[in-house]
Amino acid sequence: MRELNLQLDEESSVEGFLGVDIVRDQEAGTITLTQTGLAKRIVSALGCDDLPAVSTPADAILHKDTEGDPATGDFNYASVVGMMWYLYGHSRPDLGFALSQASRFTHFPRRSHELALIRIGQYLKGTLDKGMILRPAALDQLCMDCHVDSDFMGLHGKESRDDPVSVKSRAGFIISLNNCPLVWSSKLQDSIALSTMMAEHYALSTAMRDVLPLRNLTKTVAKAVGIPEEHVSTFKVTCHEDNDAARTLANMEPGRTTPRSKFY
Repeated sequence: MRELNLQLDEESSVEGFLGVDIVRDQEAGTITLTQTGLAKRIVSALGCDDLPAVSTPADAILHKDTEGDPATGDFNYASVVGMMWYLYGHSRPDLGFALSQASRFTHFPRRSHELALIRIGQYLKGTLDKGMILRPAALDQLCMDCHVDSDFMGLHGKESRDDPVSVKSRAGFIISLNNCPLVWSSKLQDSIALSTMMAEHYALSTAMRDVLPLRNLTKTVAKAVGIPEEHVSTFKVTCHEDNDAARTLANMEPGRTTPRSKFY
């Protein structure tokens, strides 16, 4: 067998590799994830140091704004969006909706889109030391929860009626393992839904594409780290859906439909 001469450096902790501050409170049973340094870089890049903080990352639904003022170019729009995505993906899921809609215009931003990013920066300025707080449940059992929701035709009345995007719905979900969020998402759906039921069913379908492989991965990892077989065999996954029609359809046997869902 050929020998490979590799030099490996052992990091002091996972924090140094990810750039995420991880604080464990044994008494409270919590783990807090923060990225204060990156948040400060974003605030400075957007020129928000002298601007007041705001309580929400977004206050309106963004649209293409083709007739609006052109972007000033005071900051690198794509670079800031990239930094925000790293922040969002590791410790700040609360940026999901605001960041998702601002990201649509990375390649052709207008002034209104720049202002939307600046607002996210103002929100970060007031929450620099905030992050995701995990409260893991005891490992005497394994449970996964998926919460799903959809905003039916959220862009209606914003985009041009001649643009198919104007009738797209937004889907959002979060998947947690023993009370710890693992995957979260907020984005426009690829398909155009013709009813709330359809939009909710598509959102549930999108979430399940992450739930099913993640369930199998969890079982494999649980066995590898020595979690007792009885806990793995009773592993339960619960999907929370707030639309009765979509829930009814989801609980039907494969191949069956309701009168209003035959065509999809």
